[in-house]
Amino acid sequence: SSMFWARLTSKYSLSIESNMLIQNSHGPNREAKVYKLNSIVLNSIDQMRWGHYESNRVCIPSFIFWHLKSKQCIPTNKKTCLWASEVFTNSDKIKELGGDYIPIIQVPKVLSKEWIPLLGLKSKLTLADILNILSSINNETNEKGFFKRDNIKRVGLLYNEIINSIND
Repeated sequence: SSMFWARLTSKYSLSIESNMLIQNSHGPNREAKVYKLNSIVLNSIDQMRWGHYESNRVCIPSFIFWHLKSKQCIPTNKKTCLWASEVFTNSDKIKELGGDYIPIIQVPKVLSKEWIPLLGLKSKLTLADILNILSSINNETNEKGFFKRDNIKRVGLLYNEIINSIND
């Protein structure tokens, strides 16, 4: 899985083309996003024919988007695959704040801003995430009860994040 994502994110450049309205024969029309991977076009919604008449169509999520939401397919720094909605982006800031305490996507290069919504990854730490990281750091001390050297800076950065979120 990690080899697939590494090749996909390094070989293809992603662009968000536009939004389009897809007509449903039953129910409301649906808005679909159009993504372009080099020359390959991906729609977030496909139409499926059903029933006796050719004109009967219903909108369904396209397979790739269904797969991302339904399967644990995103490789993480924890050596497991998780659902995209549980995984953080691999930005430098997230890596510095979260370290090994949160699941971060494991690909060789930092994902561009276009990949993040396509995959459905988390791009910001919530207060609950920050408190979970601080709790994990608190539970991980050396034999004298002190934090690891790497975590001293991380704790300061996490407290700064809390203060900045309160000010926003």
